[in-house]
Amino acid sequence: MAPDGPGSSLDEDDVASFFDESYTEMNEFFTKWDDIFEQ
Repeated sequence: MAPDGPGSSLDEDDVASFFDESYTEMNEFFTKWDDIFEQ
């Protein structure tokens, strides 16, 4: 990983937590769609 320059405000932890939250939300979204289609 390159050293942080000016203007790189995100570190790896921020990115990881962002993707983790996005994945969780998408998971819940698709779970709801599965429930709808199974009816």
